[in-house]
Amino acid sequence: GLIMKRYYLWFLLLLSGDIELNPGPPRRAPSTANSAPKGPSKEEQVEQFLAKAKEYEEKFERFEGELSQSRNEIEQLRKRLEEQTGLESKISGMKSQMDAITETYDELHEKMHEIDKTRKNNLIFYGVKPDFYPEIPGQLEKQIHDIFRFNLGISRDIPFIKLSRMITGPEVRGCKPVLVNFLHWKDREEILRLSKLLKGTNIYVTEDLSRKMREQRNELNKYMRTVSGT
Repeated sequence: GLIMKRYYLWFLLLLSGDIELNPGPPRRAPSTANSAPKGPSKEEQVEQFLAKAKEYEEKFERFEGELSQSRNEIEQLRKRLEEQTGLESKISGMKSQMDAITETYDELHEKMHEIDKTRKNNLIFYGVKPDFYPEIPGQLEKQIHDIFRFNLGISRDIPFIKLSRMITGPEVRGCKPVLVNFLHWKDREEILRLSKLLKGTNIYVTEDLSRKMREQRNELNKYMRTVSGT
């Protein structure tokens, strides 16, 4: 406040030597013969003091202004640093999310690849009705082997990895389809090639294709029929 400024100015004046701390008793005036020129009067000393005080007050105010400006600049730099730190944190978080998404995509892609590899050895049999209800798994396997032997003319045993009646999806020709996963791809290809011999029976065989592959194949078949008709 104002009082603090006055004390500060008084302190500066003391340092500059403009105020005498212990003036002592008044000195006798020297003889008129050898006296020096008369010094400034009391009024002049007061005016000089006030002028110097004003000068120091102005310096102090300039110092306060520079200090306030420096504080503002420091505050702006601090805010910029915080913004930059926050931006770096956001970028780091986004990078972590992208890495997690990429990792998940790679895992899904690998699983889809494994599923496609399994489907390559699959065939779906439609119209194979159960002999008994509830169906016995061993009886279903015997039915498929009988189709190979009596309908397709294959006398050798063809190994399976998995054979099961599908639970999901609609019934076709009065029953759920049967999914057969062959151990060897060449056996799957032979069965598919000979499946034309099932014409006239209630049974037909298709590949185990994904929905996307079925749609692509249907579009290709439509295109081929269009080309053949032109």
